Amino acid sequence: MPETPNSKYKYKVLLRDMKDMEKQGFADVTKLLFTRILNLPKKIHWRIMLDLADFAKRESKFREAKMIFKLVAYLQPYAY
Repeated sequence: MPETPNSKYKYKVLLRDMKDMEKQGFADVTKLLFTRILNLPKKIHWRIMLDLADFAKRESKFREAKMIFKLVAYLQPYAY
């Protein structure tokens, strides 16, 4: 299922907010994403989780990153 312009816009807004909160740490970014993910289309959930996994990796949270990458692998086939 292709992304619509509306879902792309919502993803970009969330990504911008995530970038603004990165200085506050992994826990705060995770809270932001998980509180707002329910209001976003399911077809972009895997992209949001991929960004969170990448951020966890950059923050040296390797155990969390590995778990989130596994979740992304599970979610991605359902995005289409």
